[in-house]
Amino acid sequence: MYRILVIDDEQQILNLITKYLTKNFGYQVDVASDGDEGLELIKANKYNLVISDIRMPRLDGITLLARKNEFDPFLPVILITGKSNFDNVLAALRHGAKNYLMKPFSLRELGEAVTKALEFYEVTTEPKKIWEEVETMVTNRTVTMEMPTSLTAIKNVSNYFMELARMSGFEEKNAQDIFISLNEIIGNAVEHGNLELQGEKNNDYFELREKRLESPDYNTRKVRVEARIDGEKAQFTIQDEGPGFDFRAVENCLDPANIIKNSGRGIFLATCFMNHLNYEDPGNMVTLIKLNN
Repeated sequence: MYRILVIDDEQQILNLITKYLTKNFGYQVDVASDGDEGLELIKANKYNLVISDIRMPRLDGITLLARKNEFDPFLPVILITGKSNFDNVLAALRHGAKNYLMKPFSLRELGEAVTKALEFYEVTTEPKKIWEEVETMVTNRTVTMEMPTSLTAIKNVSNYFMELARMSGFEEKNAQDIFISLNEIIGNAVEHGNLELQGEKNNDYFELREKRLESPDYNTRKVRVEARIDGEKAQFTIQDEGPGFDFRAVENCLDPANIIKNSGRGIFLATCFMNHLNYEDPGNMVTLIKLNN
């Protein structure tokens, strides 16, 4: 069972997150009302994930994140912030936060962010079991891969390339940045590209996703991934078989006016964690570069 620590000075937020994660996922949830208390709990216990507000008395979330990194750098953290705090989001990601939530957030958003963070925890701490499955998709050693339209394949392929980066001499943080970025961008290729899903991720969105995953009109499409990785640079080209999208509408995702929107979150995270990201017309092919420096 996963064990999660939630840190927030608002009791209502603590109650909401605790109830949702225990009732819907069965996770064990501990709580703390400020950063100092949270830091002591992290030192004393083994957690799989921390969810923390940024603005708190005594010790803020970004300082908590920095101090946590001194003794447990691989414990994933999701930070919560207000919609106007763009600088806080960038600071959190630069200090190693794996995702962020902006108030007010939906429970669906919370659940998705937690699921991705725990996937990150699994692939960075647990024994690797997916290599043989992913190797069947590799057509040559350069590496070129055709992956199915599958939600499971998103994590597995992202993990595969993180491992290749590690084996090529990438520093651990840089290899983890590759996993997070590919997990987002390949996820976009599957969901928004091949499955042609658009709009807010609500119940209608997820119901339509399940239907299209079962439909041969969509689930027979592939995502092509080409990668070149050496000790200095990793370059990825990802192409789906969907109709594409107007990437110019979200390409300036570092603009504070755009960060508060639900659309473009994956592109925003990849832009923060990679050194280069560029889409090509008609919007179904993207190139990402990560430098090992």
